[in-house]
Amino acid sequence: LCDEYGFYVMNEADIETHGVVELYGAGYLDNYNMIADDKTYENAIVDRIDSSIVPFKNRSCIFMWSLGNESGFGINFESGAKHARKLDSSRPFVAMAFLLLITASKGMAKLNKERKNDFSNLDVISRMYPSIDEIKDYFEKGIDKPLILCEYAHAMGNGPGGLNEYDELIQNHDEFA
Repeated sequence: LCDEYGFYVMNEADIETHGVVELYGAGYLDNYNMIADDKTYENAIVDRIDSSIVPFKNRSCIFMWSLGNESGFGINFESGAKHARKLDSSRPFVAMAFLLLITASKGMAKLNKERKNDFSNLDVISRMYPSIDEIKDYFEKGIDKPLILCEYAHAMGNGPGGLNEYDELIQNHDEFA
């Protein structure tokens, strides 16, 4: 139906590891990339990414591929992005990582600082729930990739608030994807 009615779809690999990291990791946010950086999981992650692209690569509604959601970023996603690029180089790629925003003051938030992360196969940077100040820092730094807020408003019960400030940034920065 999305093809027929002209809806745009970002197709996402079914990879979410934050619950496992919270249960078995050595500190939730301190070890967020536990599975993303463990070679034991490389084949499983690459296979999931493959399975999200191959059956759908001829769908005209898909404008972008996502390598996963709330899984951090590490060597396994670098391998997955490289593999995905071979499957379809005609569409952009994003890693919908919970903490993947480059800021001027904090550097790459919560990524493994002991290794050089390779973002060369990503076309867009994504982040969930960044503050307005973090977004401003990102744009002030001078960016090399557009930004997508994959989630930025979440409300259970009361309204989320702050949406006007996000909308102002979105409307005033062409770099928002």
